[in-house]
Amino acid sequence: MNSPTLKPSVNPLYKIKQSLIIAQCGEMRVIDQTLAPGESVPWHLHPSTADYVICLRGELEIREINPDRTTTLRPLERYLVPEKEPHTTVNASAEECQFLIVQGPGKVEFRALPKLESMQKG
Repeated sequence: MNSPTLKPSVNPLYKIKQSLIIAQCGEMRVIDQTLAPGESVPWHLHPSTADYVICLRGELEIREINPDRTTTLRPLERYLVPEKEPHTTVNASAEECQFLIVQGPGKVEFRALPKLESMQKG
């Protein structure tokens, strides 16, 4: 008897190389993301949950403000972005990077911050 193949959901809020929701329940979500060189997730925050980021391959930058801080993760390194903290994840390297994000516990919500996005590009 064949078991059905599960097709992970794709995050439709922004376009990056890959964003797969690999586990989700009422107050927690796990996302597997891959950024191509130069790609980033737009500036955002999560009002009720933290992001626990685990780098799987490549090199990933997590950028925050208040205070201005850039944290670089390499494979198997981890970082916690607290709830309500504006941040972006960036691949500033020449190779793809892949990482897991564990969100929760709490109501999982992505709140885009377009003003920060435009300030960074300007």
